[in-house]
Amino acid sequence: MSFGEMIPPSIGNLSKLRYLDLQAISYPHQLWASDLHWLPNLSSLEYLNLGGVNLNKTYEGWLQAINMLPSLLELHPSKCNLDLSSNYDITGEIEELVNDLSGCSNVSLEYLDLTANKLSGHLPNSLGYLKHLKYLSLSYNSFSGLIPPRMGNLSNLEKLDLSFNNMYATIPESIGELQELRNLDLFYNSWEGVISEDHFRNLTNLSWLSLSSSKNSLVLKFEQLDLSRNNLRGELPGSSFSVSLWIVDLSFNFFKGPFPLWSSVASLSLRNNMFSGPIPSRIGHVMPGLTFLDLVSGNFINGSIHPSLIKLKSLGTLDLSNNLLSGQIPNHWEGMQDLWSIDLSNNNVTGMIPSSLCSLPYLYWLQLSKNGLSGELSSSLRDCRRSVPVIDLRDNMFSGIIPKWIGKRLFSIEILRLRNNLLTGNIPEELCQLAFIHVLDLAHNNFSGPIPTCLGMMAGFQHSGFYSKVPPSKSQDFMSYMNMQLVLKGRQDDYVQLKIVNMIDLSVNSLSGEIPTTLTNLSKLVALNLSMNHLTGRIPEKIRDLKFLETLDLSWNRLEDPGPLSMSSLNFLSHLDVLHNTLSGTIPFTGQLNTLNDPSIYKGNSGLCGPPLPTLCSGPSVQVTDQSKEGTDDEDDDRHDKFWLYVSIGLGFITGFWAVCGSLVIKDSWRHSYFRFIDNVKETPSNYVT
Repeated sequence: MSFGEMIPPSIGNLSKLRYLDLQAISYPHQLWASDLHWLPNLSSLEYLNLGGVNLNKTYEGWLQAINMLPSLLELHPSKCNLDLSSNYDITGEIEELVNDLSGCSNVSLEYLDLTANKLSGHLPNSLGYLKHLKYLSLSYNSFSGLIPPRMGNLSNLEKLDLSFNNMYATIPESIGELQELRNLDLFYNSWEGVISEDHFRNLTNLSWLSLSSSKNSLVLKFEQLDLSRNNLRGELPGSSFSVSLWIVDLSFNFFKGPFPLWSSVASLSLRNNMFSGPIPSRIGHVMPGLTFLDLVSGNFINGSIHPSLIKLKSLGTLDLSNNLLSGQIPNHWEGMQDLWSIDLSNNNVTGMIPSSLCSLPYLYWLQLSKNGLSGELSSSLRDCRRSVPVIDLRDNMFSGIIPKWIGKRLFSIEILRLRNNLLTGNIPEELCQLAFIHVLDLAHNNFSGPIPTCLGMMAGFQHSGFYSKVPPSKSQDFMSYMNMQLVLKGRQDDYVQLKIVNMIDLSVNSLSGEIPTTLTNLSKLVALNLSMNHLTGRIPEKIRDLKFLETLDLSWNRLEDPGPLSMSSLNFLSHLDVLHNTLSGTIPFTGQLNTLNDPSIYKGNSGLCGPPLPTLCSGPSVQVTDQSKEGTDDEDDDRHDKFWLYVSIGLGFITGFWAVCGSLVIKDSWRHSYFRFIDNVKETPSNYVT
């Protein structure tokens, strides 16, 4: 209200006042008080805010005055310039105030804020008697010592702020008894000792935690620390911070700053944060026991992949994808005998794949997509001494042909993605020896020649979940970790259940010839994309055998008329594209095709007519049943059986009729007896009929 510099004592005449806010408008202080002798007259006061009011001249009188308010529930004396240079010992007075408040039988104080003063000394144990306290802020003072153990009795406390003090002792486990605590700020003190899960076991409502120590003697001791998927932010302490942790998951937060080095950590997940800077050159020395490192997505790790990383002999999973890494992949991976999964995708890594990387004995997952890697494929994979089941090299600059030895040397491949490179030549028939493969993506290259007919013999597309053996110690991790971006149904999506995906993508090449009929043997195939090639001939009639097919793209080829009617029996088909071919005739707009009513999927086929196209067919409309040719044969058999059934019934009726009636006509005695019986029945009274 800007009513002057000094608080007018006449406010004390408002004996019924319950709420008084004198907070200063700006800093430095505008309001001040020489004494507070008028304050006890406000006997009904429940709320008092003195924030920013200069109480330096009130000496110890402010404590006694506030202590005489019987109805006070909430007090805000922050930034009141209470100096230790005044002629009294503030430590003793604070203890006296708390003792007096806690000694009242009807004390109901809920809110106490002494922020930004110059208070010092130890916190009194009597704080634990303020059982109605919900908010306690003592930050920006000079308190020292330890947290009183009896503070664990504050069962209603929701916020505790002790930040920016000189507290140096061990944080007591009794703090874990504050079950209503939502906000705990212990930042910038000199804590020491050990913090374990026992400190937080009962803090189920905690939503804000701030903790730091100016000393190096504070130890975090957890077997596992999972703070993922929160709104945590700030920088993490470095190697000087003593951490006794085995598994740390800080993913999906807003942490920033450099990569943390914690020697005891074996599993570290930092994905989806804002970490920046290079991979520390000392990582191999400081964290030799690291088995799992995940820095994927949302971070900004830059620079080269430091050779020190290869000294992590126990590392099993390395995920550095979706960062800003550059340079070449270092060589000499031979010592990482436990490494089974490497993901460096979506970076700026260049050069060739080092031979030692491909020869690791347990390597299962090699994902190097979306980089600038180059070289001939035969050179890049020549040193693979055993099969690597998952190889993803898409979106790079690999050149040359697919080596013919791939079927023998890499016989256990399950997923092979060479999409969007500079590969040339024919698709070798030796590729058909990959019996376990269920994802084959060769799209966006310069392959030419025919599609090998032997592709229809690949067993991996005839079974569900048909895989080579995952390393036994990694099987559980593998199922939760395995995910990849695939192009299906005309778009790119993340797939985490890759074991149920059976797909072949040969699109955007220069393949020619007809579609091999043998491809219809791949009974478990989910997606088939042969678009943007030079394929000719007809769509195989037996395509109806691909019962699980969900997406079929044959667009931008030279396929001829007509489209097979049996395509309507593909009950799972949800994405179809045959645009820009030379198909003609009536579209079999029935069965599953009835649900694919987008006319654009047939665009560019001038000979097609009928729904969903606006072009009407000139001849009588063709009505096609949902049944395939096999269904038609079954229907013919049914009609044949019904015909002979009706003939049998007719012959039976005629035979029975003349067997009875003919005998009556021929033999007179039988005819007379029959009619006498009828007459007797007709004349007999009804009450005698039984």
